[in-house]
Amino acid sequence: MVNKRKWPLVSVVVPVYGTEKYVEKCLDSILNQTYQNIEVLVVNDASPDHAMEIVRNYEKIDGRVRLIENKENMGLFRTRLAGAKQASGKYITFVDSDDYLGIDYIRLLTVKAEEEQADIVKGQFVMDDLVNQEKYTYTYINNRPQQTLYGDEIAKQYFEQEGLDFSWHVVCAKLYNMQLWRQCEHYYEEIRTHLIMTEDIAFSAPLFIFAQKYTETDADTYFYVQRKDSSTSIEKQLKKFEKNISDLKTSFDFRDAFLKKTGNFEKYEKKNLAWKRGYGRSWKNAIQWAGFSLSQRKYLEKLVKEALCIDTLETITREDNYFYSMKNPWSPREEEVKGTIADPKIICVSFDIFDTLIMRPFFQPSDLFRILDYKYKELDRYAMLDFSKARVEAEHNARKQIETSGAEEVTLEDIYSHLRSDFGIDIGILNKLKTYETELELQFCYRREFGYSLYELALFLGKKVILASDMYLDKEIVIRILNKNGYGDYEKLFLSSDIQKAKSTGSMYRHILKYYPGKGKMLHIGDNYESDYQMSAKFGIRSILLPKAVSVFRGEYADRGYASGNSYYHMLRPFGSFFDHKISIEFWGIRCMLAVAANKFFDNPYKNFHEGTDFNADIYYISYYALGMHLLGIVLDLCKKYKNDITRTIHFIARDGYGCKLVYDVLKKYDPKLPKGDYLYLSRKALLPLAFCRPSDVYCIKDYISYDSVVQKTPGIILAQFLGIKANGGLEEYLKQNGYEMDHYFKNFESFCIFLKILAAKEDLLEEKESDRDCMKKQFDQRIGKNDVLFDIGYNGTAQRILSNLLGRPVEGYYVYINKDRPLVNETEAGCKVETFYDRTPCISGAIREAVFSKGEPSCCGYCIQDGALQPVFEEDRRNYIEVLLNRIISQGIFDFANDFCDKFGDYLSMVTFRSYDISIPFEFFMERASDMDKNIFGCSYFEDDIFFGDGKIELASWWKAYSMRQECRAVAGQAQIFEEEIAVPKEYCLHSCRRWQRALVLLCINPRALVSKAKNYLKQAGKGQESS
Repeated sequence: MVNKRKWPLVSVVVPVYGTEKYVEKCLDSILNQTYQNIEVLVVNDASPDHAMEIVRNYEKIDGRVRLIENKENMGLFRTRLAGAKQASGKYITFVDSDDYLGIDYIRLLTVKAEEEQADIVKGQFVMDDLVNQEKYTYTYINNRPQQTLYGDEIAKQYFEQEGLDFSWHVVCAKLYNMQLWRQCEHYYEEIRTHLIMTEDIAFSAPLFIFAQKYTETDADTYFYVQRKDSSTSIEKQLKKFEKNISDLKTSFDFRDAFLKKTGNFEKYEKKNLAWKRGYGRSWKNAIQWAGFSLSQRKYLEKLVKEALCIDTLETITREDNYFYSMKNPWSPREEEVKGTIADPKIICVSFDIFDTLIMRPFFQPSDLFRILDYKYKELDRYAMLDFSKARVEAEHNARKQIETSGAEEVTLEDIYSHLRSDFGIDIGILNKLKTYETELELQFCYRREFGYSLYELALFLGKKVILASDMYLDKEIVIRILNKNGYGDYEKLFLSSDIQKAKSTGSMYRHILKYYPGKGKMLHIGDNYESDYQMSAKFGIRSILLPKAVSVFRGEYADRGYASGNSYYHMLRPFGSFFDHKISIEFWGIRCMLAVAANKFFDNPYKNFHEGTDFNADIYYISYYALGMHLLGIVLDLCKKYKNDITRTIHFIARDGYGCKLVYDVLKKYDPKLPKGDYLYLSRKALLPLAFCRPSDVYCIKDYISYDSVVQKTPGIILAQFLGIKANGGLEEYLKQNGYEMDHYFKNFESFCIFLKILAAKEDLLEEKESDRDCMKKQFDQRIGKNDVLFDIGYNGTAQRILSNLLGRPVEGYYVYINKDRPLVNETEAGCKVETFYDRTPCISGAIREAVFSKGEPSCCGYCIQDGALQPVFEEDRRNYIEVLLNRIISQGIFDFANDFCDKFGDYLSMVTFRSYDISIPFEFFMERASDMDKNIFGCSYFEDDIFFGDGKIELASWWKAYSMRQECRAVAGQAQIFEEEIAVPKEYCLHSCRRWQRALVLLCINPRALVSKAKNYLKQAGKGQESS
C-alpha cells in the first residue's frame, strides 16, 4: 500500500442551490471521510435560502472548505464548471449538495485510480428515498461484475447502453483524472445557457470519448437522495417541463456537435439515435402521467420531438425500466464497521487471521487432508488407512491430551506424534507428510479481500495493527503465509501455538492487554462468534463479527441477518427428485467447488442479499456458481472420456457449446494432453439443406416441424428453410399447376402433406443443390476428422446424423443429455457413437437452458465458401442491449469460475470427485425452482420460435415461469395419476389439439405479440384470395 503521505489531493466540487435542509449532512460526510487530503469547493449558484450561512460556518472551522460565489444563477452545468476551474487536485469528483457520501468513499476511488492509473473510476449508488423512507440499491446495476476498459472500448460500452443505465452517464459517483477533465473543459465552455436537466449527457460524452482507461470499484456509498418536488400546480409544472425539454435539447445538441467535431458522429450515430428515442419514450410517459390536458400533452410532446430531432415518440418499453425494476434493501453494516475502525477512540485494531484475513478453498478445514491422503498413498502404495480421517482423529486426540497439561493449543508436531503413536505410520513417511502439509497450507491460503480492505483501512488511519490467532501451525509458517498475501505491516503477532494462550479461553486477550490499551480503545475483528466476538467483549474490547464466507453461504448466520438465499439449502434436500441430496456434499470435488464459490461471493458478508431470492437476482453469481459448477463438471467428464488422445479434435457446436468451450480452454492450459478444441458453427437451420439427397427425402420435413406451425408457413418458406432452394420460374410454375402459390400459407397439415408429395414427385428438385452439397462435403471432411467428436447440449442428434450421412462415415457425439432415443437409434443404425453427461432429461430444458449455455451472437443460418474455406453465414443480430449485457456477464461468470477453480486446484484435477447429478444440483435447482425474482433477470430477453409461434418474439422469463409451473403441475398430476401420457413441454406448446378460438384465448394470455403476428398472417393470407389447398 502506498504511504499515506504520498496520497494525492482530491478536489470535491459541491454545487449548492436551494438545499439548506441537506447541505450540512452533505459537507459532514465529505469532511469526515477516511481520506483527508481533499479540497472542498462549494459553489453557491445564487441559492435563495440560508444554505450559504451554513457553508460559511464550515469555511471558518475547516480550511479545506472554500466557498465560490456565482454572481447570478447559472444552472447546475455551469456551476460545476465554475467549481472545477478553481480545483487544484490530481483528481476531481462531484457531489450534489442534497446527496452525501459513505465514510470510505473517496479513499476507495482514489486507491483504485492510483493502482490502475485510470482516467475514470466509477463507484456505485445507494438510493436514499426520503419519500418512502428506504435505502436500496438497483440490483441489475450494483451487482454487475466490475470491469476495466481501455481506449475505444470505453466509448463503445458507454454508447452501447443507449441511456438505459443511468450509472454510466451521471457525472456523480465517479472520480476523474484532472488531466482528462481539463482536456474536456474547453468543449464544455461552449454551453453558455442555463442548464440543469440532463446536464450529465453533456458532461459524460467528452469524458468517455477521451478517456484511455476506465475502471470500477465496489464503493457503493454515494447516497443519491430522492426527494419529492414541492411544486404541484399544473401552471408551474408546464413551465418546468418547458424548461427541462429546452435543457434536453441543449444537452443532446451539444453531444451531437461534439461527436461531429471529433469525427465520432457516424461511428456512434445509430446508438446515439437509439438513446434519443429512449429519452423520447421516457418523456412521453412523464408527460402522460403529469396531469396535463390533451392539448398541453400534444404541445409538450411536439417540443420533445423537436428537442431530440426524432419523428415520433414511441410507447415506453419493458427494456426502458429494466435496470430499475429490481431493488435490494441496503444494509448499513459495512458502513458501520468502517465507521467503528475510523472512530478516533480506537487506537489499536486486532485481526484474527484464518477465515478473517486469510481464506482456504475448502468447505471445511479437513478437506485439505484429502490431498495428504493421496500423497500418503504415493508414499505407501499398499496402505489401506484413510490418512485424511487419521489426521482428524490425531488432532482430536492431541487436543484431548493437553486438557490436563495446562497448555491451551496443540502444535503440528503434537498432531504428528499422535499419528505415529495412534496409527503406527512410518516416521519417515510422517516427516514427509508433515512437510507436505505446511507446503499445502502455503499454497492454498489466499487473501480474503474484504478482510484485507479493513486491514488497509486501519493502517491508512494510523491505527496500531496486531494479529491474534488460535492456530496449531508454527509461527514461522504463519508469517510466511501472511507475507505471501500482503500482510507484512503489523506491530505484533499473537499465535496460540507460540504463546500457549488461546482466544477461546480468553487468556490471549488478557495477555494482549498487557501490551495494548483496552476499555474501548481496542477493536478486535474475527470470524468466530464465540472466541472472536463474544470473548473479546468480556475483556472490554470492542468487537466486530466478520463471519466466515462458507458459513454465510451455508446459512449458518441467517438468524443474525446474513442472508444468502436457498441455493445451498437445496443441496441437502430434494426438490422434485427421488435422490438423496445430502450425499452430494460428501464428494470432495463438489465441496471444493462450493467453497470457491462461497469465498468469491461472501468474501464480504455484509453485501446486500435480497431475502426474497435464491441467487440474489444476480446473473454473475448464477453464472459463476450454479452454471460454473455444472459446466466444469460436464467438461471434466468430457476430458475423462477423451484424455490422452491428441489425434482427436473436440468440436464444440455453436452456439450452445460456447460455455463449455470456454471451460475447456481453461482446463487445456493445465493439461496439455487434452485433445484440440474447436468452435464449430453448426445449426439445424444451416445443416437441413444438406440432409436431403433425393426428392423422396422431403417427406422427412414432417419430422422437423410441428403440427400447429404449418399454417404459419408457405411453400416458399419451406423450400428456403429446409431445402435451401430459392424461388425460380420453373419450380413456381410446377407448384402453381398443382394448386400451390409460393407465398400462400398452408391451410392445414393435410394440405402441407400433399405439398410434400408433390415435391417428392419432381425428379430434378435437388439437382441444382448437388454441387453445393459436394462442396460442403469436401469442406466438412477436411474440418471433421475420423476420430473427432461433436459436443452439443442435446437433444436428438440431428446435426450428428446429417453430418454422418453427408460424410459417408459415422461421427461421434457427446451430449449433455438427449431427448428420447433418436441419438441411440442413430448409433445403432449408422454407427454414430453417443456419450452423454446425464442419463436422464432435465425437467426444464429448451430455451432457457440454451440461453445460459450459448454465446451471445446471431445463429448460423448457412454457409459460403470464401478463399477456399468454409465460412458461416449469420442471421441478423436482433438482440437488445440487455441481452448483450447478460450474454457478456454469463460468459465472464463461466470463465471466471473455471479459471479460479483451476488456479487453486489445477494440479489436483484428477482428484476432483463428483457425479454428474450431484455437481449439477445448484444449476438444476436454478432451472427448476429458482424464485420469480431470479427468473426476472431474463425479463427483457427473447427467443424466436418459428416452429410454433411463427414470427412472434417470446419473452423468456414468462415462458420459463409457465414452463416451471407446468412441470410442477405435471408432477402433482402424475402422483394423482391424472395424466396418462408424459407431457414434456408447457401446455401452450400442446395446443394443436384445441379449437382455434381456444388457442387464440391462450395466446392472448401468455403471448399477445404472437397472437397479433398470427392474426396479421391470417389476414394477409385472406387478402390474397384463394388459399393453397
